[in-house]
Amino acid sequence: MPYKPRVFISHSAKEPDTQQLCEAIANHIDSTAFEVLWDSNLQTSQPWRSAIDEWIWRCDAAVLVLSESATNSRYAAYEAACAAALEEWGRTISAHRRSGVPA
Repeated sequence: MPYKPRVFISHSAKEPDTQQLCEAIANHIDSTAFEVLWDSNLQTSQPWRSAIDEWIWRCDAAVLVLSESATNSRYAAYEAACAAALEEWGRTISAHRRSGVPA
């Protein structure tokens, strides 16, 4: 099986609009060419924090969806900091700010 680059989607799940946006982003990414990593991939019994940590460090690219909840979330801040470190190592990072979220 050929290697598929991994794309991690970071967001706060507290807002239904953001969840829908992440789903749209995930659906837009060609799943035949990329592996999309985001919380809809989690199993209910899976420890989410350790799974997300592994996804962040294994991803080839990250999409940060910044909503009001995300800007107030320590987890989203941690994920953004990890993504920034990945960018320094040459991986691709994309940030999407939902309308109404301060810059």
